Amino acid sequence: MSEAEKANQKSNVFLKQVRLKNYKSIIDAEIDFKPGLNIIIGNNGSGKTNMLKCLNNVLEHNYNEQPDTESMITIFNKNGDVQLNAYVENTPLLLSDYHKINSKFNFTIIHDQKYIQLNDIDELKSQLLDFDSYWNIRIVDYTNPYLDSFFIEKPMTLILVQNGKRSREVFSKGYVNTRFMFMFLFRLYHHLPIEKGNVERSLVEIEQDIINYLNYTFIELNENLKVHTPISEVRINEDFILVEELNGKLSITNFYLEFKVNDKWLPFKFLSDGTKRLFYIISEFTNLFSKAMSVNEDSFEIALLEEPELGIHPHQLHKLMLFIKEQSKEKQIILTTHSPQVLNILDADELDRIIICNYDKEKGTQLRHLTEKETHKAKLYMQEDFLSDYWIYSDLEPIN
Repeated sequence: MSEAEKANQKSNVFLKQVRLKNYKSIIDAEIDFKPGLNIIIGNNGSGKTNMLKCLNNVLEHNYNEQPDTESMITIFNKNGDVQLNAYVENTPLLLSDYHKINSKFNFTIIHDQKYIQLNDIDELKSQLLDFDSYWNIRIVDYTNPYLDSFFIEKPMTLILVQNGKRSREVFSKGYVNTRFMFMFLFRLYHHLPIEKGNVERSLVEIEQDIINYLNYTFIELNENLKVHTPISEVRINEDFILVEELNGKLSITNFYLEFKVNDKWLPFKFLSDGTKRLFYIISEFTNLFSKAMSVNEDSFEIALLEEPELGIHPHQLHKLMLFIKEQSKEKQIILTTHSPQVLNILDADELDRIIICNYDKEKGTQLRHLTEKETHKAKLYMQEDFLSDYWIYSDLEPIN
């Protein structure tokens, strides 16, 4: 890693190298990643989505989708690289039932010339924590994960307190399917001022306290939304209702988010598809927790982002890419794209962040960086035009 990259990258850890085998179109593919932003381009059917999904499965230790999956990843660490090799043999218990799988795990952790052999996922996670090399992983895909989601797409009714204690219903009924939803409901759960020993307050006071506190958590999110999207502000709707029953149960109903667009407060379902996607991406990258609540300052986040340009106006896409590049200073972002405009976010000394994905009939999905000749040619384009023109008008990405 260059000195410039070290100065620009705040994290002490990043995904350095990946080799993946036997996942859909991937027979045997390997690539080096940079800290911060990495952009994968390639034709339809070349295997970009397979690459992201396979990588997501490996980093989340989810090995059940493909028989005989094999992977090797290397994590850059301030105390020396940590290499994790995984071989998983998945055998269906019955040929007619692929949902019932017998899995055999074989993991090897290599660090400082030491080898640790494991065959249990929980043991693996524990060992990785000891190396200060654990990661927070999320995949941000092209779909709308908020479709039919409680408190975003539609109002939510939720038990907050039961038998004098905070109810964990929020974490047990499938309300959480994104990082943003988890962080938001986590804050709601932990802030409720109803534990034994607290001063009694009226429901109106508790309602106002919830509004004030949760809207306070949106300060950074609102700043990002205002700059990069048509949304100028997001808030808790002010007409939700707290219901207290005689048995001490406290519930909240008609609880949802509102979005300010063109000086009007709207529910999520009234936003355009492009605005919904902008909110989804930016809310996933914005931290609702303070730095003090971070579990481990040496842990790192990696975001896998698929086609950020879908449904977004070119002007808004430029703003979004400025946001994503700024976010890449604190986390590693690996994204796929079909939009030449996305490449324009790169400077002339960042061309090694481009990864070309192509499909070979014999080798399957293959990944590579720009050659020296391609890099030189790209810089010539950038002197007079845009990097996107190089992608459009050159032979950088020939049709298979």
